[in-house]
Order: sequence, then C-alpha cells, then structure tokens
Amino acid sequence: MYDADGNETTDASKATTITTDYLSKAQEDATGRNNLLKAFEMTKTTLDYRDVKVAFEVTEPNSSKNVIINHAQIAEDTGDDRDSTPDEWNEGEDDQDIEQIRLKDFDLALRKFVTKINSKEITDRIPQVDLSTLKGNGTTATYNHSKKPLSAYLGDVVEYTIRVYNEGDSEGYATEITDYLPKQLEFIKDNQTNIANNWKMYDANGNETQNVSDAVTIKSDKLKDEKIPAFDGDTLSYKEVKVVCKVVATDNMPKKITNIAEISKCENSNRIEVKGHASGDERDSNPNQVTVPTGTELENYKDSEINKDYVPGQEDDDDFEKLLLEEFDLSLRKFITAVNDTQIKDREPKVDVTPLKDGSGTTAKYEHSKEPVLVSNGNIVEYTIRVYNEGSVAGYAQEVKDDIPEGLEFLPENETNTKYRWVMLDKDGMETTKVEDAQSIVTDYLSIEQEKTAGENLIKAFDSATMDTLDYKDVKVAFKVVEPATSDRIVINKAQISKECDEDENDVKDRDSTPDEWIEGEDDQDIEKVKVQYFDLSLRKWVTQSIVIEDGQEKVTETGHTAEDDPEAVAKVDLKKSKINNVIVKFRFKIRVKNEGTIAGYVKEIKDYIPDGLKFLEEDNPLWKKVDEKTITTDQCKDVLLKPGDTTEVEVLLTWINGEDNMGVMDNWAEISKDYNEYGSPDIDSTPDNNKKGEDDIDDAPVMVTVQTGEVARYTGIAIVVLTILTTGVVLIKKYVLR
Repeated sequence: MYDADGNETTDASKATTITTDYLSKAQEDATGRNNLLKAFEMTKTTLDYRDVKVAFEVTEPNSSKNVIINHAQIAEDTGDDRDSTPDEWNEGEDDQDIEQIRLKDFDLALRKFVTKINSKEITDRIPQVDLSTLKGNGTTATYNHSKKPLSAYLGDVVEYTIRVYNEGDSEGYATEITDYLPKQLEFIKDNQTNIANNWKMYDANGNETQNVSDAVTIKSDKLKDEKIPAFDGDTLSYKEVKVVCKVVATDNMPKKITNIAEISKCENSNRIEVKGHASGDERDSNPNQVTVPTGTELENYKDSEINKDYVPGQEDDDDFEKLLLEEFDLSLRKFITAVNDTQIKDREPKVDVTPLKDGSGTTAKYEHSKEPVLVSNGNIVEYTIRVYNEGSVAGYAQEVKDDIPEGLEFLPENETNTKYRWVMLDKDGMETTKVEDAQSIVTDYLSIEQEKTAGENLIKAFDSATMDTLDYKDVKVAFKVVEPATSDRIVINKAQISKECDEDENDVKDRDSTPDEWIEGEDDQDIEKVKVQYFDLSLRKWVTQSIVIEDGQEKVTETGHTAEDDPEAVAKVDLKKSKINNVIVKFRFKIRVKNEGTIAGYVKEIKDYIPDGLKFLEEDNPLWKKVDEKTITTDQCKDVLLKPGDTTEVEVLLTWINGEDNMGVMDNWAEISKDYNEYGSPDIDSTPDNNKKGEDDIDDAPVMVTVQTGEVARYTGIAIVVLTILTTGVVLIKKYVLR
C-alpha cells in the first residue's frame, strides 16, 4: 500500500494505491510458478495471459448514487512496450483498465389512505403509482391519490391502510410503523383488524399502555418479518397494515382531523437496522423523525398542497390522511308510482331512523323493493324522486339530476315533466331540446328560487332527540319504455342530487356524499329498475307421417319425429322402379308455433315454401291458400291468443311429384310471416316473412324418395341405407317392395 505521497504505508485508511510483484520474474524464481507471458504467434488465435486478484471492502454509503471506479495498470515490465507506457495513465493505452460498481440503494416509502368508513368501502384513495420519476433520476415514485378530507361525523368507524413500498434495489423490512393519533381519533382496542395487525398503544411518555384515553401513539410490528422485495425497474412491491379508529368528540372540536403515520424502524436484507439518510444507509429518509404539529397547524396540515394529485410527506417514509367533520346531509330515494294509468303504491320507502338516532350510522334505513317492475314497450312509467334531510342543518336540493338509460325515452311535452320543470342535457351537460341528444335531465323544482312562499321547498333538519321521521320533498318524472339494449332487458334509471345548499343559500359539504358525482354507496343517489317484457314467437316443423297409396290401398307410417328433434332425421320412402308411376306418395308435416317471450300475442299468418319434387293440392289442405306454385299461407291461428309458454299447431299435406327425376332429399321450409301483440313490440330475435334461415321463426323438415331395381339393388340399397344412417342420421321410415 502507498499513500498519496507515494510512500509505502501499513495504514489502509491512508492507502491510495497498491502494487504487487506476483507476476514478476523474481516471484517465478522464488516460487517456481511460471510467470512468463509467451509472445503472440500469428498462427494462433488466442493470447497467453496470467491473472492476479485483489479484494476491497466497500466504504461508500449505501445511499450514494456515485459510481465507484477502480483503475489498474501495469506499473513495470521487462521490455520496451510498443504502444503504452508503464506506470503512466494515458487514456487509450492498452496496459490499463477500469471496473465500476454502484451500491444497492435501501429505500422504503410509506403511504396512508382511508379504505373504509363504517361499512362503506373507499376505493378511490388507493395510490396510483407513477414510476417515471423513480425510473429516471429521482429517488421516489409519484403516488397519485387524493388528500382532500373525507367527510365523516361523530361515531364513524374509519379504517386506514398504511402501505410500505420498497423503492430501492435492496430488499428490506419495515420492522415498526408508528401512527400518531389526534385527540379526535380513538383507537379501538378490541377491534379484530387492530388485533390482527399487532397494534400497541403508547402514552405521552412513550410507555406502553392499555388505557385508550392515554394513547397518543400506536405502533405495529406486523411487518417485521415480511421481506419487501426490491424494486426491479418495473414492479414496486409493498406490504401493508390496517388500523381502525373511531371519530370522537373533544373540546374545541376542529373541522378537520389529521392523522400522520411513519416508518419508525426498518432493517436491510441482512437484518441490520437502518439508521437513515444521515447515516448513509437509507437513500432519502430517516426513520422515526417525522414532526407532528399541534392545534390549528395540525388541522391545516399541508392544506396548501391538498388539491394536488400527489402530496408528499415530510419525507417519503411518512404520510397523512384527513377527515372533514360536517353535519349537512341530504339523501335521495327513487321509486315507481305508476305505469300508464295503474298506480303502484307498494314501492314507497319505509324509513327507519334508528341508525341516525343511536349514532350507529349516517344514513337511515330505507326499505323498499328494488326488484324490477314489469313493463312493456310503449308504457309510460312515472317515477317519484324523494329527497330526505338526515342531517342537523336545514337545506335545499337546488337541483336533481336523472339519467336517461337506453330503454327509456324522455317525454318533454308530458304534463308531469313540464310541471316539474325537467330540462334535457346532452352528453356535454349542455341544455338541448332534442330528445335524441338527451343523456340526462335536471330540475330546479325544489330550489329556493322556485319557492312561491318563503320556506316551502326547505327540507327541515333532523333532530334525533325530538323527531322519529325525516322531512322530505318530492319531484316526479315520466318516461316512455322503448326497446332496451341490455341482454337481461332490465333498465336501470339513476337519480341523484346534483346541487344543494343550506337555508341561507351557502354552499355546503354533505357529510357522506358528493353532489353530481355517482359514487357507489352514497346516500344522495338511488336507482329504480324496470324489466321490459318481450315478444318472441318461435316455429318448429317436422314430418309426422309418410303415406303410400297403391292400387287404392293406403299405407300410413308414423315417423315418430317430434318438434324437439334437432336436427330432424330425413323421412324416407323406397319405391321399386317399375312402380314409380303407379303409386301416390304423400308426406304430412306439422308446424308448431310457441310463445317463448313474456308478452302474449298472435301468429297471424304462417307461410310454407314448397320444395322441388313436392306439390300442393288444395283438396288436401282446405285451410291453406296458394300464393304461387312454390308458396302457400294459412291464417287458421290468427285468433288464437298465445300466452307466454303457449303453443299452437297446424298441419300441411304435400304430395310427391312422380318421376325418376324427383328423387333425393326434398327440404320443406315454413316460417311465421305475420305476428301481432297489443304493445306493437317486435319479435326479439326474428323478423316475420324475411325467409332468413337461422332465425327461430323458420324451420325445415326433410323428406326423401328413392327407387330400387332388382335384388342386387335391394341389397346395395340396404347397405347404402345403413351407411347413411351411420353417417347422416337418415331414418328409413318404411320400404315398400312393389310387385
């Protein structure tokens, strides 16, 4: 070892260079080791070489971003090197080289967010992590999640999630997390979540306590043995704990409750405690060093940054969450009160205010059916939208909004809609007079501006000590039912409060909901459902008999086929060639129409398409009419009302046209050509009289006539029939051997 002045030293801390003669001639002579480097021979493709090794201990801090560069060069050789100078560092010479290392970073970060208030899940405050900064030159990811205070009230039970991310490239452990409790948050000692997450309470002197009222901090070691994988450049791993607290009253109750948490202890992958950035073993933060303000400073903590998508902590290993205490609270319920001229009285909410009176909840219980009301196309449905006041502050529903889902059409000229001052809005929220452009409707019918006498639209506050019912105001709206787009044919109509104010027209913050934002679970919104009944007639056709008439003798063979046969086997008749022109062959077909929908209706006409090889005889089919040589119709079922599930059947008898050219399969199709229901509802999955195969209002039934000659042909025919049965499902109905 040599110091900066080139003097040999035994003090490693002073050494700036080291040398070795391990590969020298002297060491070869002393050890017998062959150190001679042979000259390069042009006939060979490899160079001769010798190695030495050296070991160092890294002293650079773990948090350093510096790259450590180690230089090595030949300091002395036994010849005159042709392209380099020993013991001189000249860039580009080949007797020198470098190697570089960079230390792995240890870096844990923490984020805190509310995930539940009472039984209401909160999902929109979970951090959305942007890694672009971390992948660049930054040391911390961007955690986008709202820090705007969440509305809460006294008695609310709030669940927080504290998530620890590993932003470094070294594994680590968050061995202790500390949460600093403001006076308005009471740790729930017996809560199962708190027990499962290993929380312990500590008093102002840092001593563990079992007294909830003495607890000012809580600590969890739940993650002490849960290794958090290092950041691999794409995936930011994390572990989390949860804590549950209750909002309680204190003297000088603040409007905002701020709760701060931090990583207070952590260990690296070798289970060595990390001291922090100041000690060089954490990249950008120091465990257990967050500053917790008091009084109004705590209440207004980071309010200047609160509207940002990402609000960092003091360091990246601490974070906060806020609650906003408010008592203004309007709720809304929606229910159907009429379909056409029929009044519906069993869907009005029955209100239980027990949760409001005993403090167990912020919303009353509204019992009323949400099972869909059955309607049909063209029905006029009247909805009632009722706004209740659950809070302790009187107020107005300045505007109520209702959406227009597919399946409902707003009626701007309807008497109910004009009375209640509904206005149509397009997709951009702009007023429109075009029904086809309307996406929602709004009304100011309950606003303070529309009062004819002072206070007539004011919804009175709820006094839990003196009242057992909630005050409310109603608006109504009417829609026409049209064909829905949903597969289940259930149309869901949403209504919500879009603007509200107190009795002095001041803007207010509802304690448990956000006006004009549809957030699942909030009480200022509701849905109502209708199920649109549908019309659906289907048709099935099959062969019931084959009839052979010879010498005045009629032989009838039952096929055994049914409407459910799918595919239907071919009904087959074999004839001897010599008798082709001496017999009459007929096939009897049955056609069934079934109502598979939910609306009763009629099949007004059935059309049959006669295939080549068969003919229609009017004397055989008195209830059928001939349209042309290939088409016949019947209206014999036109007055038969088909209720859902009902069926009706007709028959048609077609005759084979004798001739050797009319052999093989003849496919007879029939379809519904006219239908009707009182609602004018079109068939849900088929179109009458469009001759479109594949729809359920059209079906076919195949028949076959074949001829045989001689015994050889008979046996050959038998073999063909057997093969056909095995391969195509053709059924031989009967063989007539004519002599």
